Amino acid sequence: MADNATPVDIAGRIYQIKAKEGEEYLQNLARMVNERMSEVVKATKAVDSLRIADMACLNLADAYCKMKADYERQIQELELERSRLKDLIDNALNNKNTLPDS
Repeated sequence: MADNATPVDIAGRIYQIKAKEGEEYLQNLARMVNERMSEVVKATKAVDSLRIADMACLNLADAYCKMKADYERQIQELELERSRLKDLIDNALNNKNTLPDS
């Protein structure tokens, strides 16, 4: 973990955060949170900061869950393709070994 805390601004509040990922990463996270909070304000006209933060968290959690499900689906598809290719290679090698010598 970094020795120095990085100041990040989320919804006008400054938070001092320590993380091994570094300042640029933390600033990007804060920017993402602020963007989601702004989207919530525009979509709902909410003014209560706690409600805005809660809705932004739900939006981010939704995006995370959808990306995770998509990632897992892609992993399954790749595993199926890997298995299919392995079978094709095994069959090709077995057929080569069973061909009569010329």
